[in-house]
Amino acid sequence: MANDILSYTSRDFKSIKEDLIDAIPALTGTWTSRDDGDPGIVLVKLMSALGDMLSFNSDKQALEYYGATVTQRKNAARLFSLVGYYMHWYRSAETQVTLTYRATMPDWVYYYKRVVDLNPDDVDYDNKLTAIFNEYKSKYGYPQNSPTTIACPPRIDDNDNIPLIPGMTSRYEESIAIADYDWFKDSATLTYQAWQNANGIGIYQYLEDPHKTLGLYSSQSTAIPYMLIPTDISPIVNDGRYEPQVVLKPYEPQKFQAIQGYLCTTTFTGAQLKKNRFYVPDSFLDEKYMWVSYMAVTDNINQENPIFLKKTDNLLTVNEFTDDNGNKIIYFQFGVDEFDYPYIEIASYWDTLLTQDSITFKFYYIKTQGVSGNITTNYLTRTDISSDIIVQNISNTEYDVDVNGNIICHPGFNPETAREAFIASQNYIMTYDTLVTIYDFTRFLKRQGFVSNGFACDGQYADDLNDKMKLQVRNYTKEQLLSILGDSANPQASLSDLQDILIGLKSVRSTPASIRPGSEGFEKYSINLYPIINQYSTEDGTAVYTNIYNDVHYPYMLYRITTSDDVGVTEDQYKYETAINRAIDDTRIATAEPKYAPCRVFEWRCCGTLHLTQSVSDAEAEDIIKNVIETLNTVYSPQNVSFGEKITYMEIIDTILQSDPRIRYFDAGLGDKKLIEYTKIEDTDIANPVYNIEAYFNAESIMRYVQTVDENKYDSSPYYNMIIIDPAYLQSQNISR
Repeated sequence: MANDILSYTSRDFKSIKEDLIDAIPALTGTWTSRDDGDPGIVLVKLMSALGDMLSFNSDKQALEYYGATVTQRKNAARLFSLVGYYMHWYRSAETQVTLTYRATMPDWVYYYKRVVDLNPDDVDYDNKLTAIFNEYKSKYGYPQNSPTTIACPPRIDDNDNIPLIPGMTSRYEESIAIADYDWFKDSATLTYQAWQNANGIGIYQYLEDPHKTLGLYSSQSTAIPYMLIPTDISPIVNDGRYEPQVVLKPYEPQKFQAIQGYLCTTTFTGAQLKKNRFYVPDSFLDEKYMWVSYMAVTDNINQENPIFLKKTDNLLTVNEFTDDNGNKIIYFQFGVDEFDYPYIEIASYWDTLLTQDSITFKFYYIKTQGVSGNITTNYLTRTDISSDIIVQNISNTEYDVDVNGNIICHPGFNPETAREAFIASQNYIMTYDTLVTIYDFTRFLKRQGFVSNGFACDGQYADDLNDKMKLQVRNYTKEQLLSILGDSANPQASLSDLQDILIGLKSVRSTPASIRPGSEGFEKYSINLYPIINQYSTEDGTAVYTNIYNDVHYPYMLYRITTSDDVGVTEDQYKYETAINRAIDDTRIATAEPKYAPCRVFEWRCCGTLHLTQSVSDAEAEDIIKNVIETLNTVYSPQNVSFGEKITYMEIIDTILQSDPRIRYFDAGLGDKKLIEYTKIEDTDIANPVYNIEAYFNAESIMRYVQTVDENKYDSSPYYNMIIIDPAYLQSQNISR
């Protein structure tokens, strides 16, 4: 029914109040007062305020129904679960640690270790071995023929844990054998290993006894605790003693996986379950590493060992209740309710499988610091069992994988926000178990933890992209083409020739087409993948190519991961290829063979003058420029930039204006430099001048912001003073940048 009194578009306090007051004459002629103190006017204002509030809430709630605009975590969790994406809770940082036990070494062992440490391929091997042998003789004496004058070398004792040298029947014969140079050389390793075996330290990684799981710490006062990840559930007991899973031998480094946090436990009974849920009395728990066991009581007799439940990501997908041996399987799932209270939910059929008199559950979890648990290289320095154990660790501020493609370290995370979930969910839509379309492969790449960005292209998609590009180029005028191609283009060339040149430069082709223009097409049933590893990492598994080929300069750098097809590479150098291929193998359908092609990376910096709302000191000016550069680094990080899309001037200007409230406006460009200043690669000595950036930017290209705060400080930098503050706003009239 239409409303002839009030406007439906009036939604704020002022417009609603005006509509209500204007409607009064149509409703009654006896109320004419408009004074603020009039009771009727007071009611009108109250209704206007209420209408304003309801309008605001309705508008805000409407936005909560869409992934791109949802702000509340509980709404986002419900929304994204509709497409099968479940928001993440706390995740502990992980790292790989190397433990080395530097035990106190007797003098006699020292000589054997020196022999063991010698490299047999060393050209001076024999001379070095002779020197060690002579040192031993001078210190302990050379055995004589008379048994009465022979002193048993210190390396020999009555410890039965150290075996006799093969071929010897007594310690006496061993002492005689020390005179034999060949024996000294051949038995050094055996004797040294015998000492190692007798003096190792046991490393325990048991879930049921956290006191037996090794803790790792830093010497800093604000230490972040780590622990070795439990590998076994129940301790192995031998004659009442724990058996260690690993023996850390002296001076023999071993690698372990460590997780930030420490192990906690809590117990509950079936009566404490509400709708099969048990709410955990702690919010700071890792969502991945958690275990649930139960102990049953039948006729007042406890079962001997606890039985562990199996964790699943979704109880609704469970359809197996017994294993291959007929043993019962009970599943549990971790979740967080709409009030951000974490819980574990046990499969609803648990009470039908467990018919004992009573059940006691035990929940194990890692108490974590989330993102605050990230550590740098060799942050961990000590253990809780021995000061003689040297600890080394990998930085986990970024992902890393081993030669087998396993993730060996990753950063910690706090609970996922609605915005983060929206971005992440785009990479999971329809690609959980299948890789079919080209878009599936692109989303698949982006969801790998160590991949900052990615792009996928096959022959058909390349044809589509090239056809679209050709249509655009064919519409260029000759003047436009000459402007794009630059000085290298011949002004006397025909329009079609200039178009063909530009098409050749911008076309997407298979490797090595990306290295320089001109190459063959895609192989059948193959697909090019362009993963960017950890913010353009170039260490241990990625390759960067120069922008110079045969003395011809190109206005981009080339970046790709190292592959097993490269010449002279080791497994550690193509580990990211291994990791991605393993992830592809885990999918149920993969319709193409992946190839790893280099993408064109256009490095750029921002250039211009900042105008402020107030005058500032030199220190404040430094802070403003720092805020601008850090904001640009965040907004235009690899995760937030798209392949084949150039960043616009207006986007950059809006970002700068929002980076600091003291900025009034930004004057783009500085002197002969444009707002976006690409890496300077012109060289007057080369025979072929470069084309403009626009001539080379294509679908496999990406822009990389490389400006840093420190870069702006030094005169030696070619980008000195690229972002400045107008001197009129400087109190000193002279900023030292």
